[in-house]
Amino acid sequence: MSYTETILLGVPSGIVSALIVWLSITTWSNVVTPWIRKQIYRGVEVTGEWTSVLMTDEDDIRVDDISKAFKTMSYSLTIERQYGHVLKGCFFQSYKSQDSESQGRYRFKGQIMDGVVMLSLEPEVKSKSTFGTLLMYVTSAGGELNGMFTFKGAKSNMIKTTDLILKKRI
Repeated sequence: MSYTETILLGVPSGIVSALIVWLSITTWSNVVTPWIRKQIYRGVEVTGEWTSVLMTDEDDIRVDDISKAFKTMSYSLTIERQYGHVLKGCFFQSYKSQDSESQGRYRFKGQIMDGVVMLSLEPEVKSKSTFGTLLMYVTSAGGELNGMFTFKGAKSNMIKTTDLILKKRI
């Protein structure tokens, strides 16, 4: 066999074997491992959409009537995938007042252990210099997430914390 024949047979076989290895690893990571985690996990299922709207008046006192609201903060947590204790999805926040308006969209990876949801938030737009965490307890028979949203403000560069109760949308 000549060098040319060896190269002509070796290169395609190397590419095919690399493709088979890549497909095997991808299938194992994206199909088999999540299936195994789902089979052995016996905790709370939290997939779905969780929302909250907080309205306050000029003195920062919570109000229920939107006509009396000076500031409105909306939060939406969408847990797209739960593989056993591993969670993935997105978190959205919106702030509106009579003076200003801002919003943030985050992607997250996290986990749930003993009914506690722990999420690390990264901005969806990489040019924003913000990030945050959600640490929440599953309450109300799985219908609410109750805890804290801690984040670094993109404009203020200050770390802030907000008490948050998210209700599951059915």
